[in-house]
Amino acid sequence: MPATVSLAAQVGTLPLIVYHFQQLATLSLLANLLVVSLLGLAVAQGLLLALVSPILPTAAPVVSAATWLTLTGLMKIVAIFSALPPWQVAQPAPSEALSWMGLTALTIVAIYRPGIRRVALFLTMLTANVWIWQKVLDPAALDIVFLDVGQGDAAFVRFPDGKTMVIDAGMRSRHIDMGERVVVPWLRRQGVSEVDVVVASHPHADHIGGLVSLLEQIKVRHFVDGGQSYDSWTSLRLRQLIEQRQITYHAVRGGDSLAGLGGAGGLILHPTVSFVDSSGLSTMGLNNGSVVFRLNYGQRRVLFTGDIEHETDRSVTRWGPRLHADILKVAHHGSRTSSGAVFLDAVRPSVAIISVGAHNKFRHPSDHVVTRLQAHADVRRTDQNGAVMIRISNTGEMRVSQQLTDDPGHRSVGKFRPSR
Repeated sequence: MPATVSLAAQVGTLPLIVYHFQQLATLSLLANLLVVSLLGLAVAQGLLLALVSPILPTAAPVVSAATWLTLTGLMKIVAIFSALPPWQVAQPAPSEALSWMGLTALTIVAIYRPGIRRVALFLTMLTANVWIWQKVLDPAALDIVFLDVGQGDAAFVRFPDGKTMVIDAGMRSRHIDMGERVVVPWLRRQGVSEVDVVVASHPHADHIGGLVSLLEQIKVRHFVDGGQSYDSWTSLRLRQLIEQRQITYHAVRGGDSLAGLGGAGGLILHPTVSFVDSSGLSTMGLNNGSVVFRLNYGQRRVLFTGDIEHETDRSVTRWGPRLHADILKVAHHGSRTSSGAVFLDAVRPSVAIISVGAHNKFRHPSDHVVTRLQAHADVRRTDQNGAVMIRISNTGEMRVSQQLTDDPGHRSVGKFRPSR
């Protein structure tokens, strides 16, 4: 009976728990059986103590000690079960959560109303078929989300086979941590318990600050950057976490390719040794040593540019037609020192995303840059549109949408590697 009550409670609340927390306790049924039993015993002991104390004061310490032992055991059991890692699941769509609740209610009614059992079974099978076939027939796609992390950069990529990549993770300071506030919650909402690849464009705090929380809380398999050395707490902490968690580290250079990306291709375009030497010195500044790379899938190209400025134009435009991209992550938050006419003529994007904070002190993006971009592309800004989401199908169909929120995806398998 206690097991039945506990199971019924969990089945009934499951869609709400999954929708709001994206977590499931691994042994919650067993924990509830133990805790409820001990809690009932503790209540009985408490009542006994209240009755015994006025009548037999000498027996009160014995009953009190027994109650204390029961409560102590209960707390220890709770501590043990709460220490077990929960099962991370993706946030269901509201329609999926409502369907679960409706089918649960229908099943309960069918138990007491035999006449509608066939109807309940039919609706359950119909819902299951619709859900399964929707997943089966859903075409393979490359999903990219440019997260709203204020004045900084952060992007999430899910490849066609489910592998995942995070590019930068926003600012971390004494007052705010975009990794803790936005990026990690986003990953958990998508059911991501492991990130295959983290790319740090360059070691400025508004790009790599949030990566500290990500590496502390989420398993990461590979960490990629341009090999720049920088003596900041954030940069040193990331190096420490990479070593402690045995994350495979890659310092990339222009000309490297990214293999093992689950059906998508990747090419590193920058930096070269002229911008970041073998010792990690950024000869033209940290911004100009940013990792610039291109992803391609379904005959579409996406270009990530970090914070490169005009000084890199001659270097990156040497790639010629290979620099062209349908989607451009605009460099340096749309500053006036980036996205020059020569560079944009080479890229020729149809969609440009500016990751920028509202009313920032740098006055990003520059009006001149926005005007220049609008001559080429549909311009989306995280300060105005919130998170910008892009889906590219294997046929090249591209869909762009926004998620107006400042809140903040599928377990990954396989191998990622950079290769020459």
